[in-house]
Amino acid sequence: LVICRYAYSADLIVEDISEADDEGWFKVFIPGFRGVILDAFLVNASTGNVDYAADYGIHQYASLAFDNKDQVNDAGYLTVFRCGSIFFGAGIEDEFMQVRRFETHTASEYYGSSPSQYYASPFFGFRSEEGALMVFAPPDTPVEIDFRSSVEAITKIMVNASQDNPMGVGYTVAAGGQLIIQNPQLEFAENFYWINEWRVQRALKSNLRIPSLEYHSNTLQHIQLAKSNLTNLQYSKALTESLDALQYATLAYKYVTSSIRSSVDTIPFFGFIVVPFAFLAAGLIFNFRGGKQAAAIIAMWAVMVAILSFFHVGFSLA
Repeated sequence: LVICRYAYSADLIVEDISEADDEGWFKVFIPGFRGVILDAFLVNASTGNVDYAADYGIHQYASLAFDNKDQVNDAGYLTVFRCGSIFFGAGIEDEFMQVRRFETHTASEYYGSSPSQYYASPFFGFRSEEGALMVFAPPDTPVEIDFRSSVEAITKIMVNASQDNPMGVGYTVAAGGQLIIQNPQLEFAENFYWINEWRVQRALKSNLRIPSLEYHSNTLQHIQLAKSNLTNLQYSKALTESLDALQYATLAYKYVTSSIRSSVDTIPFFGFIVVPFAFLAAGLIFNFRGGKQAAAIIAMWAVMVAILSFFHVGFSLA
């Protein structure tokens, strides 16, 4: 299948779906509009799942701009990749998305999504009025997904976190397979909660004070209520509790991350401060010149930083 998207107006995106022949040839008819997006998918006739999806990674196919509405254009080869699918039933609206390799936390070389990432922004933005989203990921490769309201502000995160693996293990789908996230809001809240829990426990062991910890405890309460409502088939109440849990989890993530980051960010400052003292100590203790003097200064600096690490919580949290 080839999905052709083009802007009919500033607020209206039009989609046309064409089916390619056995050799991959297809035709789309565009009534004189520019900024055309062509996405190709290979759907498995037996399972209905997507085996190959449009690639939005580093090998993505560029959008087309037609200057002459009467001109016949050869679109060339569309870029697709072998994939598995992760489906979010609801709750994804007007945000930025990034699919990352879990092991390295770097952007995945291959990934895709439907609705198209190009709807709202050239930087991983997309729009779905229904809030549903299908993410296409490399097969048999653990991935993590984060959603942002801006480039920096994380609003949702998916790492497959749990009590046994609070920092997650990533989500893995087989080639042509599909993973359905049945309760996305609850899944988002639980991922946030276990990440926050792991960080909070580390911070408390280091005697680092984190403000507004009640947000973290409130998250767990609403998660438990949501699960209880699901068990009792109270789906509306479960959704409400899931949304409340996500709201508290997002706030807790903000405060926990900010507190830890502020503590860790002071390490370079203290490392810089001890440099003059390392010069003085090396001069008083050793009577070296040249290369030996430089080595002595570096050694004294390392000793002072090591001593400082026993008193500053940022070193244990870094």
